Amino acid sequence: MSYLVNNFNGGEWGPRLRYRADLAKYRNSCAVLENFLPMPWGGVENRPGTLHIAVAATTGNVRLIAFQYNVETAYLIEAGEAYFRIYRDGVYIGKDVATPYLADELGALSFTQSNDVLFIAHANHPPAMLKRITETEFQYEVMKIRGGPYQDEDAREIELTSSAATGTVTVTADTADEIFKAGMEGTRIRWAVPVSSNAINETFKKDGTGKEKLRVRGSWKVTTGGSWVGTLHLERSEDGETFEEYRIYTVNADRNIEDSGYEENHVWYRFRFTDWQNPPSGVLYECRASLGIESFEAYGVLELTAITDARTATATVIEELPGLKSKTWSLSAWDKFHGYPALVQFYAGDRLVFARTRKEPTRLWLSATGDYLDFNADVLANSSLLYTVKTGNGQGGVTGNAIAFIANRKELVVGSWAEIGSLTPNDENQPLAPDNKKYRSETSPGSEDFPPIQVNDVLLFVRRGGENLLELAYNYMTDGYDAPDMTLMRPEILAAGGGIKEMAYVQLPYPVVYCLRHDGVLASFTYNRAEEVTAWARQVTDGKIESVTVLQDRSGYDIIYLAVRRGDAVHIEQFARRDDSATGSGVFLDDAKVFYFDEPAEVLTGLEHLEGRSVTAVIDGTGFAGLKVEGGRVELPRAGSHISVGIPYTSTVETLPLDLAQGPDSTFDRRKRNPRTYLKYYRSLGGEIYNSGVNGSTLIFRIMSDVANGPIKLKTGSNELALPDRYGVEKTVTVIQHDPFPITVLALVNTLEVS
Repeated sequence: MSYLVNNFNGGEWGPRLRYRADLAKYRNSCAVLENFLPMPWGGVENRPGTLHIAVAATTGNVRLIAFQYNVETAYLIEAGEAYFRIYRDGVYIGKDVATPYLADELGALSFTQSNDVLFIAHANHPPAMLKRITETEFQYEVMKIRGGPYQDEDAREIELTSSAATGTVTVTADTADEIFKAGMEGTRIRWAVPVSSNAINETFKKDGTGKEKLRVRGSWKVTTGGSWVGTLHLERSEDGETFEEYRIYTVNADRNIEDSGYEENHVWYRFRFTDWQNPPSGVLYECRASLGIESFEAYGVLELTAITDARTATATVIEELPGLKSKTWSLSAWDKFHGYPALVQFYAGDRLVFARTRKEPTRLWLSATGDYLDFNADVLANSSLLYTVKTGNGQGGVTGNAIAFIANRKELVVGSWAEIGSLTPNDENQPLAPDNKKYRSETSPGSEDFPPIQVNDVLLFVRRGGENLLELAYNYMTDGYDAPDMTLMRPEILAAGGGIKEMAYVQLPYPVVYCLRHDGVLASFTYNRAEEVTAWARQVTDGKIESVTVLQDRSGYDIIYLAVRRGDAVHIEQFARRDDSATGSGVFLDDAKVFYFDEPAEVLTGLEHLEGRSVTAVIDGTGFAGLKVEGGRVELPRAGSHISVGIPYTSTVETLPLDLAQGPDSTFDRRKRNPRTYLKYYRSLGGEIYNSGVNGSTLIFRIMSDVANGPIKLKTGSNELALPDRYGVEKTVTVIQHDPFPITVLALVNTLEVS
């Protein structure tokens, strides 16, 4: 009886599902898929090898970061302790960028990119930017945030007193409570004082300067009344003494003025009138000018420089204090004492979003629209806004919860330890704004501190604990989101390696999500939801993979970059582009280098990264194993012009137990044998096949049409393989590729005999 396996896109299943032949994908799934990639259209192909780029500048922790400037220009960042090293097209550009990040902080870096700027967040450091200055020059700098931001005003009505309004001052608190704590040096205080007036009104009947001036910060509005001819001037001053022209309104008794603006810092405004024209006899002309602000408080800012005791501190005034006493003060939200935001992302492309500090783990800060440095909170539609996620579903609640990720879609998706939610405009016809926002809880499984992967309209996120990959997808039937577990059929795929450390997504040549486990194994997830392809496999190498990221090349093809610890060194490598156009054209060795010579060479040099290793070389399409690298060189068994040399690896695919289940019946308990298998393959060479781990046979080999002593051609077709077999209860078929050549298995047709 024939047992056909022509679809492997069920992927690698866990041992607890080994006998679930009643499930629809049983026959399409495997017990082992190692260094093979399930293809969306059914077959499996061995993964390509990796090309050596460089040895990292450190033997410590390394994090790889993608910097995709445009479709033509992409940079790879090697992040190590206190440095970023930058590569373009696999070549080091020659200069490192100094950073403050320690080795054990690299894994917690959060980043998002806009054109030539990479925005970076870390809980222990101020938000920063990596700027591309020229094609070969980058600059790291701390962001110069405007407007704090600040925590909510202190609600205890404790009065603070400053010894002066400017300069170096002493600040005291009228309470026995502990206000100032050790380590608060650098914390800022926004010092608010109620204003006696938030408007000035002037009436002009001739040229002159207004009698009043108004201290302004935030939004302001000018209006006029009356009937007048002449020019009204709005003047502006930084110090309240020296005023300069700011805006001019010229009217010929035909209109009145309504104008508005915004000031980030405190300034002074006043009115002045020129070119007054007297009215005709019997007509009353006058210009009634009004300037108003929305705030009923004036603000100053000071920064703590030394803590004397719990209620006394020394500070430097950053912005002049409007008064020497304040009961409506607030502390900076981002500083060394309270922590800095741990996460950064864009919302709708025009607001920069930060989230989660040690002090405020469930708070979001969104910049002003189009100004990523402006965090001045206000009520204008384009002003900065903040939001605190509140949950109470028993999985952490408000006090035990923390934001785990933020993702940019049409809504701002907020993953927390307790749930996944979304921040959207309350009025969907208007943009998100301080007075137009709402939060909606979408699904209860909480998230790990990990950025999700967006695939079309779906988000793949890591469940709290790091051992499950969930799919957040909108359900039109329920008008809500579902979060099915993508590891349900292979629950050990992430847990076996200590959970997920990093993720990267490849779109071409077909969609694969690479999940790097803490043990250094890449768990690959071939994912095509439209075709119901959800297939896990494992990609391993002779070393420990420590970081993974993806960049696009000029053709739109995705390149996977790896940081691999081999011995004491960390090697920067990239997956080769899989090439099965001819024997030897592709690279199927790890940490490999490729050489081209006009004159055939018998010795290769420049292999210091493989020192002391036993390597394999492919010389003009023919493989030679067991070569030794000594002194950075290797002697070849024969001369060649096109040579690749690197570390060999093995690729394995093993079926689940062959079972001819029909309804409730099963052959699991019956003796069976598999004497003959037909292998269907595409552009392949080498490999072996085994019946239940024994009785192996070489798959694809030299035939009469191959050139004697030359490379064996890649072959497409079918092999009938007689595999002497004895009856036994459990039967599997295993295909192994040890050779440095491509192999693509399209189908296995097994002649199963049941006693």
